[in-house]
Amino acid sequence: MKKGWLLAISVFVITSCVELYEFDVNANTSTLVVEGYISDKSFIDTRTYPSDGRFFSIKLRTTSKVTNQHDRPVVGATVKIEDNEGVEYKYSESMNELGVYYLLDSTFSADRDKSYKLEILLGDGEKYESDWEKMVATNVSSMGEISFEEVQEKAYRWQYGEQVIKVENGINIMISLPSNNTSQPIYYRWDYTPTWIFIAPLSSIVDYDHKCWVTSKLFLKSYTLKKDEEGGFKNKLLFMSLYRNEKVFENLSVLITQQVMTERYYRFWKEMYEQTQRGSLFDAPPYNLDTNIKSVDVEKRVSGYFGVVKEQATRWYFKRSDLSYYLEDYLFKECNIYGLPAGPDCFSCLAYERSGAIPSVEKPLWWVD
Repeated sequence: MKKGWLLAISVFVITSCVELYEFDVNANTSTLVVEGYISDKSFIDTRTYPSDGRFFSIKLRTTSKVTNQHDRPVVGATVKIEDNEGVEYKYSESMNELGVYYLLDSTFSADRDKSYKLEILLGDGEKYESDWEKMVATNVSSMGEISFEEVQEKAYRWQYGEQVIKVENGINIMISLPSNNTSQPIYYRWDYTPTWIFIAPLSSIVDYDHKCWVTSKLFLKSYTLKKDEEGGFKNKLLFMSLYRNEKVFENLSVLITQQVMTERYYRFWKEMYEQTQRGSLFDAPPYNLDTNIKSVDVEKRVSGYFGVVKEQATRWYFKRSDLSYYLEDYLFKECNIYGLPAGPDCFSCLAYERSGAIPSVEKPLWWVD
């Protein structure tokens, strides 16, 4: 076993006519890693979720052998998609996010009657392209209602220098799946974009930076998959621990995005999850995964998938007063411990950096108090 890899607890076998791309994990050659999709929702459509809006993007990285991983953004590439009628849509390279390319067309969305192909030309002349992809034809009902249930789960915590098992209070976030009246399974994927209010416990003393709206790519960074045959039930999306979770003290808002995809794209994400248990394509170089992307002129390794999906989203709000019990504000208590110096985030919300937090005193336009 190569160091740095996490093996899934459960192993399953899927029989398919699709031939998997075999990676030699002992080789010292680099692998191009590609992540991106398009959907039937444009940037303008996603503003109505409500959200700040989402342009379609393609992320490009190269990774080397497992024992000495190098994760390098790919810059200077030409990225575009083409539809089956010959119309091309070009991506623009981001100057702020290395290796990320955006399709800066606020009205573009995938047409359910068209097929699309991704094309990538690297700066050294290497060319890659995907298979022709089309969104599923299955009609999908409106996205179901989001709810929660109070639960307790076991978790590992550090105590006096060793890991111990603790029983923690938390909530299961649930979605009501509509009845599946088709003769085919529906393949779902959900991901989460959280924003929450943070008020520095002692900010009233200094009277500045009283309230911040906070985002983070580390909190709720996982995704959830479901193959649904029948529908008509509540499906668990994820467990959120309330242990030292200051994100729910004031108000937490989560944009929950739902994708309905092809079986092959679903299988890619399921195998990815089982291999990495991390929820990000770039946390470790994947191997032996199905991919719909290939090099054109030379034999070069490539990993990833270009998907075309049906998309819906809803915004969910939660705060501790929604619970049936009182949740103590541990931060207020810690900031008021006599004789100990208080941290900077006790006085200013802009100094708040827990869980990869990015605070701002600007209220999002879509925020509902």
